[in-house]
Amino acid sequence: MSPAKKIIPLGIILCFLLSACRSAPYPDGIYAELGTERGTIVLELDFERTPMTTANFIGLAEGTLTNQAFPDGRPFFDGTVFHRVVPGHVIQAGIPNGGETDSPGYTIPNEIASDLSHDRAGILGMANAGPHTNSSQFYVTLADRSYLDGNFTIFGRVTEGIPVVRSIQQGDSVQRVKILRIGKKARRFRVDNDSFNRIRTDVEQEVARMEEEKKKKEAEWIRTNWPDAVQSPHGSLFHVTQSGTGAAPGTGRTLLVRYSGIFPDGTSFRSTGEDGQPLPTCEEESTERSSAPPHWATGFRVSTPGSGKGNDALSSPRTQPWSILSNFSISGIEATGV
Repeated sequence: MSPAKKIIPLGIILCFLLSACRSAPYPDGIYAELGTERGTIVLELDFERTPMTTANFIGLAEGTLTNQAFPDGRPFFDGTVFHRVVPGHVIQAGIPNGGETDSPGYTIPNEIASDLSHDRAGILGMANAGPHTNSSQFYVTLADRSYLDGNFTIFGRVTEGIPVVRSIQQGDSVQRVKILRIGKKARRFRVDNDSFNRIRTDVEQEVARMEEEKKKKEAEWIRTNWPDAVQSPHGSLFHVTQSGTGAAPGTGRTLLVRYSGIFPDGTSFRSTGEDGQPLPTCEEESTERSSAPPHWATGFRVSTPGSGKGNDALSSPRTQPWSILSNFSISGIEATGV
């Protein structure tokens, strides 16, 4: 064999070695590159701890999941906009742009991994309209929002592009979403209708089991802590610990309410004291004129406005489709004209 003939295979081997030695753009895992007019946001997707939610995102992004918004094969997220931007809270996107509907036409349950937290900026989660109503809308946190833990599915995090995340303005577009699979496990994670439905069925069965256990624990907690609680027609439980001194407000009166909300474990999730202002709400059972859930009105009707001595406790059990078990300690109720 002549030297010239030996050079050809050697050159092929050298090219192969050079290609193999090129480092992957990211460590092993599954990533989504979100291209925006302000730069690229790189998301690492947690396909091992939240396989169903990750499969839903990937299947929509790559157009491999059948949905009501677009025909098969059409990338779902390309061209969507960040329709919600709340400074210090989240940026949110995922409503299809130009589709037949404003969602995929189906929902998936929460898929909560207890060791994942909204404890910093750059956490990727699923937006919803209540427990187990996840669809296509997703958000990225802009700060520590740990109070969201346990109620919203976390399925990834930002690995590159936090400055881009912070620069996003409402109305900015998601120009494209590119999925990258790096490593053997990631390359095996492929999504089609059959594989997605199998994962979803498994998660739904596990969620049903966990929900039943949680309901039992919540019922026991209520019996132990609020044995004299009264249930309202809306399903809320309330207990008046101290009545105010003023006259009961009439229907249509606006109430200014100073309150704080805590979970059964004692964690605070909302307080008007944080803002230094009371919450304006409406006593009547009309969501058109009220910025608070209608079942609050029942609790307010048994309270009396006055000098801040009123103190009610309300529980929002899971009979409310959007709510979680929580306590509201209410004080400083004032009635004003509408």
